[in-house]
Amino acid sequence: MIVLDTILAFSPSLTVMYPTSDPSSDPFLDFEKPVPIDTVLDSRYQIVKVLGQGGLGRTYLAVDNKRFDRNCVVKEFCPRNVSEAAIPKALELFEREAKTLDRLSHPQIPKFHGWFLQDNRWFLVQDYIEGLTYADILRQRLQRGQTFSEIEAIQWLKDLLPVLAYIHAQGVIHRDISPDNIMQPSIQESGDRSDRQNEPLSMLIDFGVAKVIEAGVDISPEARKIWGTTVGKHAFSAPEQMLTGECSSSSDLYSLALSALNLLTGKDRWELFNNGTKNWRWDTPVPLSDPFIRILSKLLREQPQDRYQSATEVLKDLKGMEQGGGSTEGLSNNKTNNSGYQLNPNQLKIRALVWRGLVGIVCIAIFGTIVGIWLPRNSEVCRLLNNCPKNTDLFDKSK
Repeated sequence: MIVLDTILAFSPSLTVMYPTSDPSSDPFLDFEKPVPIDTVLDSRYQIVKVLGQGGLGRTYLAVDNKRFDRNCVVKEFCPRNVSEAAIPKALELFEREAKTLDRLSHPQIPKFHGWFLQDNRWFLVQDYIEGLTYADILRQRLQRGQTFSEIEAIQWLKDLLPVLAYIHAQGVIHRDISPDNIMQPSIQESGDRSDRQNEPLSMLIDFGVAKVIEAGVDISPEARKIWGTTVGKHAFSAPEQMLTGECSSSSDLYSLALSALNLLTGKDRWELFNNGTKNWRWDTPVPLSDPFIRILSKLLREQPQDRYQSATEVLKDLKGMEQGGGSTEGLSNNKTNNSGYQLNPNQLKIRALVWRGLVGIVCIAIFGTIVGIWLPRNSEVCRLLNNCPKNTDLFDKSK
């Protein structure tokens, strides 16, 4: 499991510092190598192991000796594939994001505890979230031949959309939403509980590539070049993010919808999107209801202006779908017609009702015809009704 951290603010402005001794004489000063295990940073954080490394930093699991040996995440700022001359510009982006992200305070975002400089290396400290990423959970289900149901996917979206609404209101675009960066915490590690049998709410992690929207502030061309178009995972990034590096709140919503589709199918965008027709394939293992398909389709439109523009809009439609009687249960008996077009559950229900009605009408007509012919000729019934026709009456055309 890889748990990454939220980049937080520095004050005063960062200053680029380099080791003053030969790295070969002290491995701790070699930026290409991780901090040695058992090293104690800032006189309290003891490194336990390396959790992972991203484009701008390396992440460690550590023990906080001043907080009853509680686990925490320590991230070292060490950009990869960046020239020495470009380091100041990388720090420019790092600091700009940090000052905005420091304002974030949400129960579904890991809590920040501090930052420090040691041996010319910057470090950040944050809560360690015990649990599994949704990519891990999906892999476990696929091994059992299962994926997420529509009900689970809808609830998953409803849990995470308020988090996106919050960060977007703070002027922050995550840019890297995927099942790898959303965690299901262990119950014993979560201080915040949902109402669903004490199940902890999902956590949004890894703000290391988040984009801060700052009106009137331009990022230098050198910094933009460093940032480039490689931020985020291409398997879940919006088209404009992959092509130009530009993104907005609708880009995060696109990535969230694509992540939900991944949980529903176990497939990535390359298997789900038809490049020829520019349409998504909805042949999920458990068929989806029409209202939910419409919501996902709008979230996944190619042009940003055609999508939902806020997480609040999506939440409103999801709740409206349920209140309006839209199915949130996957039906396993969907059929296809002769053209191969898949009939949705509502169409199947209407067809079934029509056929039942036609069969009922035919049965009533046959029964009425039989009764109309048989009753007048039955002597016992005639005597009971005291209305028996004479034999000649049956053939008397004048009556």
